[in-house]
Amino acid sequence: MVNNARGTYMFPIENRDKYKAYIRFTPIIKNGPTYQTRASASETQSSSDNVSTAREISIEKAAKSVIENSFSIFNNSGITKATESRGNQSVALYMPTPITIQDGVSIETASLGILGEGASRAMDAGSGIAGAVASAIGEGTGSLIDTLKGNLTGSAAALGASRLAAGLPGPGTDAVRGSLRVTPNPNTRMIFRAVNIREFSFDFKMVPTSKREQEEIKNIVSFFRTNLYPETIKLEGTGGASIDAGYKFPNLFEIKLMYDGKDLAKDNPNLSFKYMYLKSFTASYNSTGGFYKDGEFNEVSIQVSFAEEFTLNKDDAKLGITSKATAAAKARTEAVLADRARGINRGF
Repeated sequence: MVNNARGTYMFPIENRDKYKAYIRFTPIIKNGPTYQTRASASETQSSSDNVSTAREISIEKAAKSVIENSFSIFNNSGITKATESRGNQSVALYMPTPITIQDGVSIETASLGILGEGASRAMDAGSGIAGAVASAIGEGTGSLIDTLKGNLTGSAAALGASRLAAGLPGPGTDAVRGSLRVTPNPNTRMIFRAVNIREFSFDFKMVPTSKREQEEIKNIVSFFRTNLYPETIKLEGTGGASIDAGYKFPNLFEIKLMYDGKDLAKDNPNLSFKYMYLKSFTASYNSTGGFYKDGEFNEVSIQVSFAEEFTLNKDDAKLGITSKATAAAKARTEAVLADRARGINRGF
């Protein structure tokens, strides 16, 4: 791999043939739609007049007039499409060990309670949502009414009283339940909530062996720091002074695992990533101490932490099943079915 025309910073530079595996980081620049107003002179003057006459009419009417006129101007705006482009520079760093890819989803506990459990079982039995909820409410309310009427006895009556105690203020609920020695079953279940955003961290230790590598390390540090931060949106203030009013989103990153110029994800889609945001960047200088004669640090370690822009789904995960693996699985299935048709059971 050599420094290409687009500008690739790399480490190491010397003796690269000894280790051909590397990670390539390329900025992805996304720009949202832009709006260019085409308001007529009369519309602009009208907006100005509305503001200037605000003192002559009620504040509410003046504000409404200004807002309506502003939206009129906005609707006459020219809207450009969102754009996406690759940065002119990238970084290629040796592939560290290990490369850890963690997939996960959020599974949390949920307490259904008596009504929720009743509704869940009714729906599992084929009842509609409305019918299931109505049935659960009816059963739950009926047990409480029976408790009040005295139709329940023993533990069932104690449980009904425990449920009624939930409405008591302060420690009253626990006092009743502690005395009765019963408590409602919360019917706790594990519930799927969401897909987790995948996050990745990479650590690199760079010990320069030449002046060129010293300069390249500086470029690499500047590259990550520059792409971590957003650009500010400035508005002109009074007296010609500008105000930092907002931020543009920072650049995303395309991350590829490479070996001798080949993208490893082409043969193993499990090694592919969505675009990522750089969440944090840490540079540690001289962790072992010492300088070169020219005053340069003899070691720089960096840590980069990324988070994917979007969550994955089952279709994304299926991409990890390569065509070769799919063909092999299909062949095994066909062989088993053929054996079973001949009365042969191989235990598959």
